[in-house]
Amino acid sequence: MSIRTSGKLSAGYDGASGKNKAFFGTNNPALIINKIKLDGAQDLQLTFGAQYSKTIDYDAGLYDNEFKPEKFHLALSADGTSWTTVEYTYAQADEFWVFATSKFKLKNKAAYLYVKYAVDEASVFAIDDVTLAEGEGGTEVDLGEGGEEPEPTPGEAITVNELYRLAETVTGKDKLVIDAENNRTLEAVVVTDVDGGNVSANNLMVMTEGATQAKNGILLFSSGQYTNPKDPAFPFKSGDKVRFTLVKGLAKVANFSNCYEVTCESSDAATWLTAEVIGKAQLTPVPLTSIDNLIDYQGMLVTVKNVTSPATAGNWAVGTTTFKVGSSDLTVYVTQDAAGFAGKQYAASKTGDLTGYVSLYKGAVQLCPRNMTDAAAFAEGGTDPEPADPAHIVLDFSVGASIFTPALPDKEAQSKTGSYLFDGNYAFNISASNIFYWFQNPYEDSPGYGTKSLFIGKAGSYIELPAIADKALTKVIISAAKGAGAYSIAITDAAGTPVQGGQAQEVTKQEGGEYTYTLSNTANATAYRIAVTTAGNAQLAKIELFYGEGGGSTPVQPTLSVNPTSLSFAAKDQAKTIACTVANADGYTVGASSSDPANFAASAAGTTVTVTPTENTGSARNATVTVYLTNDGGATKVAAKTVAVTQAAAGGSEPAGDTYDKITKVAELVNGMTGFIGCEPGGTYGLQLVTGFAAYGQGFTAAYTYDETKKTLSLTSGNYTAIEFTFEAVADGFNIKQGDKYLIGTGIIDNGKPKQGLVLADAPAQPWTFTEDASGVIATTSASGTVDGQAFNYPAIYMMCANSASSRFLRPYVQASYGKGFCFFKKN
Repeated sequence: MSIRTSGKLSAGYDGASGKNKAFFGTNNPALIINKIKLDGAQDLQLTFGAQYSKTIDYDAGLYDNEFKPEKFHLALSADGTSWTTVEYTYAQADEFWVFATSKFKLKNKAAYLYVKYAVDEASVFAIDDVTLAEGEGGTEVDLGEGGEEPEPTPGEAITVNELYRLAETVTGKDKLVIDAENNRTLEAVVVTDVDGGNVSANNLMVMTEGATQAKNGILLFSSGQYTNPKDPAFPFKSGDKVRFTLVKGLAKVANFSNCYEVTCESSDAATWLTAEVIGKAQLTPVPLTSIDNLIDYQGMLVTVKNVTSPATAGNWAVGTTTFKVGSSDLTVYVTQDAAGFAGKQYAASKTGDLTGYVSLYKGAVQLCPRNMTDAAAFAEGGTDPEPADPAHIVLDFSVGASIFTPALPDKEAQSKTGSYLFDGNYAFNISASNIFYWFQNPYEDSPGYGTKSLFIGKAGSYIELPAIADKALTKVIISAAKGAGAYSIAITDAAGTPVQGGQAQEVTKQEGGEYTYTLSNTANATAYRIAVTTAGNAQLAKIELFYGEGGGSTPVQPTLSVNPTSLSFAAKDQAKTIACTVANADGYTVGASSSDPANFAASAAGTTVTVTPTENTGSARNATVTVYLTNDGGATKVAAKTVAVTQAAAGGSEPAGDTYDKITKVAELVNGMTGFIGCEPGGTYGLQLVTGFAAYGQGFTAAYTYDETKKTLSLTSGNYTAIEFTFEAVADGFNIKQGDKYLIGTGIIDNGKPKQGLVLADAPAQPWTFTEDASGVIATTSASGTVDGQAFNYPAIYMMCANSASSRFLRPYVQASYGKGFCFFKKN
């Protein structure tokens, strides 16, 4: 279940709120409303809006919006355990929504009523505006005696370590019931510090009192006041000793990418445990001189010795920051809305001890200081950033939501209006006709500007810029966010009229695209606006503002060009250089950074950037080198340019490995096999192997020749080499991995609207299942969610070879008839 504000919202009936809806997603979704107090009422009426929407043919714009009552069920209970199905009637409210009513009379009085909605088909139903009221009665419903459910009684003790080791036995997405017959009692110390604010919703960290050994911490994961530090009713402080009662049959353990959890099904969130504070404990962090086994201390409070901060001072509350312990990276996480870290910085290149609790995100371990006391060794000697130059203000949204004070809302807390300060001096006011929030695109993982942005939509929305005494706005540069749809931006006065030179320009999703507005006849000390002028949602990765004297002069802007704009390396190759040409750059130096410094080291000397590859012993690989100008050691980057870097696979122009078996049958797919995905579209194209994926969700390919006798592959033409994939068996099919990424089917934005796409993501999604045709195997998955604020729902995405195309032969389709099967070359 999820709450959504996208798609067709409720409408057409009295009381339709039209603001959000409860969406029934995957994995047998159900919505249970718990413990509605009845105060003796027996004649009742339950009403709600409901919606069914299923994509038939996305490309043709065909959808099935006819409500399916046979797949949508309503049940009642007096105790949350025994359920009775009840009937309801419905009437069409508009093209997309129905309004449903159930009238009933309880045979026996009940203290509470529980309501459950369940569906037989995933990712197609939604409801809204559920209302229970006294009515005239209707069908008699026998829910039993309906007495108030007693509080669970404590049971046999269980320790944190026992729960940890039980969770270690869980595989995949399974959840294991802790005890089906008896309640269990857990006594533990709360590690989570709600006052410091570095907490995550539905995450409560607890550990064994006085523990000094690993595997004595664990995460309690669920919504509800006992496990959600962001719930206003959350009752615990760090150091509280708490007795938890884990309810029989409901409390479970899970292993989520090696994060061990005590949890429950979402429908049991209100009843699976109770808790009471039984005292206070002294929380003593476990000292660690090595982080090699840091993952084993998850949920525990530790102090890591001899940690070194980054070379440049920075804000704590930006999400993840990479510190060092010796030569090893230590990921430090402080959430952007952590109140205890607001406005605080860590010192540059300082070594000291860092305390925090250990957590995991998508399998990656991280250290989370609870408060500034935990991070005290890095506070002293820190330097505040220099105030922004009032002649040149740079808003780089890759910094995170904390670029402003207060921080920008995230997607969950999206807003319509807000007033903010930048650098403590410059006032920005944001007004959105729809919504705005700080946004990180999960489907775009390339480096540089563009993956993190200010999302604001749509026409009529604006950002009011600072009015600076004795200076006038003379130039604005907008940097586009990668992956965004097209939209138009103008620079206007307070009345919405474009100023001279500020006429609307269309901004596209081209990575690194810059749009310059050179203004004239603007006035001193006057606030102008960046205005959205079309229906598209704007995503602004970076904004540069220039102010001049008397409204006429424009500060001279540094410029940078690079040659070449791309580099190609053999599997074993020497370093290559990039020549930089700079202008108007007094006080600036050239800098460079690599997206993959371990394999492509980048360094700058004068106006030359050197890129040095390591020898490639595997499949082809890609990276980018960002070249920029800076006047503060790299903290601020201007005039940045991106250089694409590729390196051939081991063995020159042939994929790594010796021989390959061609797989075209489902029965031949096995766990752990590694190799290449191939398409045979016919015509003159021959065999095509996948070399990468486009931003618009299709697979790039290159021509290869397969010698069926020798079972060898060789590149026919071109410079792009195939990339290796590995099949990973899971409960319901296969994950397909490419390096440390997962090939998934999902929703992407193309030309401003959602579309099915193939993406290399950080985490797996729904598994792939396989069928076959005469050409090879067909991979199928499903996906639903939102992208760029727009909903998508694909009950089936078919990964297939294109029947008719001239490039990008591996494609996602919503109908199996649109393509044909592909083959896989399994490395022997």
